[in-house]
Amino acid sequence: MKHTVPALVLGLTSLLAGCTIRTTSAEPAAPTQASGNASAQGSAQASASGSASGSASSVGAGVGGAIECHGAQEMTVQDRVIEAAGNGVEAHGGCKITLARCTIRAGGAGIEAHGGSSVVIRDSTVEGGTAAVVLHGASRAEATNSVFKGKVDKHGLAKLDDRGGNVWK
Repeated sequence: MKHTVPALVLGLTSLLAGCTIRTTSAEPAAPTQASGNASAQGSAQASASGSASGSASSVGAGVGGAIECHGAQEMTVQDRVIEAAGNGVEAHGGCKITLARCTIRAGGAGIEAHGGSSVVIRDSTVEGGTAAVVLHGASRAEATNSVFKGKVDKHGLAKLDDRGGNVWK
């Protein structure tokens, strides 16, 4: 009897290659969801996101695609190059994401936050084709010792706290 592995499984496996997501809470995390962006050359970039409420995760060093954070999730991304055709980092709901020593290059917004989400940016470079940072609703971002290339858009009650040492281009 011959067994075949569905193409979808092989595709997801190749998209997640090189992605590291560690759950640091006592609760098990929900399964990782993946989506990909293909470049004109045909290479795939992975987007990893956990959707467990109240979980904390960490994404370590390396190069990868877009990062998403949802709900009550807490996520730390450090020493990472994030390259995406669309938005580089997205925060939704009440999620909190910390970006430390990251380089973000995106065709869309470098960082986009919605709802009551919170984004902390430290010692990073954020470059977006449409904007460096876009904040909606009651979202908050704080930045320290970082370089931003692109405009900053704030809508609703959104706030951006400049903690010093930032360069705005």
